[in-house]
Amino acid sequence: MHFGEKIRQLREDIGLLILELTAKAEIDTALLSKIERSNRVATFQQVISISNALNIKFKELIKFWLANQITQLILKEPNAKEVS
Repeated sequence: MHFGEKIRQLREDIGLLILELTAKAEIDTALLSKIERSNRVATFQQVISISNALNIKFKELIKFWLANQITQLILKEPNAKEVS
């Protein structure tokens, strides 16, 4: 599961609208929408803000963010598709 998908799942599980989460996390709504759709990568600080706003442990969320960071790094390699 990608980081953005996890954010959306957690948000929907507790019944928060995207506008409510962005207000709590003090993040732009368009930006969070892009993060949820994996069109944008969240910064470390945004991960902290989102975890606080969702009232979940940072460690729970950071593992998805780190996995996403590694995936993005690998996909930038010229031979990435040959490896898979």
